[in-house]
Amino acid sequence: MSYDTRPLITLDEKEAFLEEAVDKGYVLFFEHDLYTECCTLARTEKGIKLHKLMKISDL
Repeated sequence: MSYDTRPLITLDEKEAFLEEAVDKGYVLFFEHDLYTECCTLARTEKGIKLHKLMKISDL
């Protein structure tokens, strides 16, 4: 069990990371997700959203 002792800092860091991921075209890998292996992100009118779901073999 763990606790986020600085949730506002965590939110700022997450936002910065997601912006970088979109700008640089990162592929995000989800090692603990049984159904979604990886994805890309896109900037939309409502913020950064999932763009394309993929399998590692698709890369």
